[in-house]
Amino acid sequence: MDPIDQLLTIAEIALTLAGFAGIIATFQFQNGSSLSRGRVLSLALIVYISLVGTFFAVLPIVLLNFGLPEESVWAGCSALMAINISAFIVYIWRRTDTNHLSGPIRSFYGASFLLASAVVIANIMNCIPGLFDGEYSIYFVNFVFFLFLVGFYFSRLLLHPLWKAVDKQTTDISNDSK
Repeated sequence: MDPIDQLLTIAEIALTLAGFAGIIATFQFQNGSSLSRGRVLSLALIVYISLVGTFFAVLPIVLLNFGLPEESVWAGCSALMAINISAFIVYIWRRTDTNHLSGPIRSFYGASFLLASAVVIANIMNCIPGLFDGEYSIYFVNFVFFLFLVGFYFSRLLLHPLWKAVDKQTTDISNDSK
């Protein structure tokens, strides 16, 4: 599969995930379920990462259609991606209060920040002649990272209310048996 086909597939997947997340959130918040800062941040990240991922999947196609050399396109898009991910790191850092998070989730956030930083460094290295020289594979790693994050937040958005309902049922059954 050539890079253009891969990028178009990524754009389709990203838009689909953003759309489904919006639908799920609309139904969840309609029935009066509790709204928390963390759940809103998770939904925002799904939508932001998906839509920005779509933009960055389409951007190289536009640039390649102008006849720019592939290495320059991948290097330039990597530079823009490094700036984008750095801005996301700052955005999430400012909006996340990890004090109330459980240990595993707090560890996930820490690992995500480290992984995002590694992706930023790889993107910067992809822009420097003699290191990666504008490799598509480095640029593609961004989308694998994005899909990992969106998949994690999407699964939490979908499953969190279900787990709360199961916990409530379990508590109700134990209280009824007393």
